[in-house]
Amino acid sequence: MTELEVGALGTVGWFVRERFAGSGAAALAVRGPMAWRAAGVAREPRRDGAVRGDEHVWVEPDDLVFCGLLDAFEALRVEVNTDAWLGLARFDLQLARFPARGSRYLRHLDTSSGSAARRLTAICYLNPSWVVEDGGCLRLWGTPPTDLSPELGRLVVFRSGLVEHEVLPVHTLRYAATAWFYGG
Repeated sequence: MTELEVGALGTVGWFVRERFAGSGAAALAVRGPMAWRAAGVAREPRRDGAVRGDEHVWVEPDDLVFCGLLDAFEALRVEVNTDAWLGLARFDLQLARFPARGSRYLRHLDTSSGSAARRLTAICYLNPSWVVEDGGCLRLWGTPPTDLSPELGRLVVFRSGLVEHEVLPVHTLRYAATAWFYGG
């Protein structure tokens, strides 16, 4: 991690890095046949399209199709532990896609109230040729709020229990890989 990334993580709670390793191969792979499932709300299988409209697939640690992306997130875990001393022990990886019909995910945190299980969230975008008209920006709620377009290879890393965020309405099929890092 750069000093700027470490500083940003400690002050505003997030940073952005471009050209994340493994994103190109993953961008091709997510367009293949996969068992997408509608995402639930609040740790429940309950689905509510007004809250979130994405579908997801969990990536297993031995999945050879996504080994480049898994390796890149593992390298990030080691890097964050070395440079920011967060004590991250493991991560789960989920692929998500938002259909192109105005789907979104309302403002939320990635960890339950009072829970410190998820310490860090890292999202890598898998969308080649993304343009502003496609929508689907990630809004990070700070002062002021920041909107980030989901461009291929862009990595957004933020503190799971600190940074509220949302996915703004999507007008073109949108893909992302999200890693949630847990403490030891």
